[in-house]
Amino acid sequence: MNMVRSALDTAFSAALLLGGSTKMAEAAVFDAIESSEDVSQSSSLLIETAKSLVRRRKNTARRLDVCALLPFELGRLFLLDPMGRDSFVLRILAGLPTEVCAGILEVSVPELEEALFRALQELPHLEKREDPCTLATNPLTSAGNV
Repeated sequence: MNMVRSALDTAFSAALLLGGSTKMAEAAVFDAIESSEDVSQSSSLLIETAKSLVRRRKNTARRLDVCALLPFELGRLFLLDPMGRDSFVLRILAGLPTEVCAGILEVSVPELEEALFRALQELPHLEKREDPCTLATNPLTSAGNV
């Protein structure tokens, strides 16, 4: 039971950081549960959750509602461009292999690596006082395609 709980916690946390919306994160985890044969397999549930979230995000205007749930430092991820944030969350925080991340985001490995490199360069220099939750979000650039 602890393995299932851990897998669900990891999948939901990643979905929050990828989508910025609790509703979208919940829906993506539910989709992943429906499509997974064994929800105790953390990486499988995480991958399916991320795929679902990316699909859902393409046709939905993104609204940040997770800011109250996240520490300020994690909220700063939303100051990154969507591809940079996605790359950072999946590759660095979730620890998924590069090829898997590229597949989830539907980009080439070099595109993923470039976005991740940019994110790693930008993150330490983001304005520390800027509140990412007050930023206006353009739905066209929030779909993960930059």
